[in-house]
Amino acid sequence: QFVDCRITQNVAHGSSYGNGHGGGLYIVHDSSGSNDTILTNCLLTGNSGWRGGAIALGQHGTVELHTTTVADNQALDKGAGIFDAANAGNPHAQCSNSILWGNTDLTGESASAQIDVPASLSWLHDCIVQSWPDDPADAPIPTLNVLSTNPRFADPENNDYRLFALSPAIDAANNGDISVTTDLNGQPRFVDDPISDDTGTGTAPFADFGPYEYQPPDSGTPGDRIWIGGSSGYFEYDANWYPSAAPQALDTALFARADE
Repeated sequence: QFVDCRITQNVAHGSSYGNGHGGGLYIVHDSSGSNDTILTNCLLTGNSGWRGGAIALGQHGTVELHTTTVADNQALDKGAGIFDAANAGNPHAQCSNSILWGNTDLTGESASAQIDVPASLSWLHDCIVQSWPDDPADAPIPTLNVLSTNPRFADPENNDYRLFALSPAIDAANNGDISVTTDLNGQPRFVDDPISDDTGTGTAPFADFGPYEYQPPDSGTPGDRIWIGGSSGYFEYDANWYPSAAPQALDTALFARADE
């Protein structure tokens, strides 16, 4: 079991069966099927391989992802995020409250580039997966509450995969599937963001998808100031901003684009 781990910038060399699989993790189990590899509050980014840039499942390989992000990994052939490299032994993946985004293979950033595993025993619940079909009937594996909306990472080009303001991953988790009380940075889980919709399952406050819990800005310290236009069109009116303070010299003013 992996908890609060960062698995980044690893390479699996090779381009044939048994080689080049699983740049981040290559998972093989015995035939009993009783030893799932579990990742909780983990971040897998920048890994690469021939197949399964981040995670490859070998013989009987199984993996569970909880509040984990698999992003911006690369496969030279296919399955950049999570990939079945065995084609035997019933490997499978089960993901909840997690994000699979920006993983690329020969198909680009397709749904299969994010996860390519057998449907039997695999599922996705309460996740964001790039290019995932809107209709669950069209999904290659069973799903429940899976979004394909940009998760809005803070600064992925500089390896910052925290959630940015108004991310659809904020307050969206299924609380019943979360077993930790802090995130990958040691910040508290179950933090309510007053300007994000509560779309999670269970009893509020809801946690967030991925390993990082969004920490709303504090009006008493410099940071992000988000335009909500609550009073009038005047920039300097505190009521137009969240938290309730107009931006000052050390703050960052944030405005949502019309198409977000």
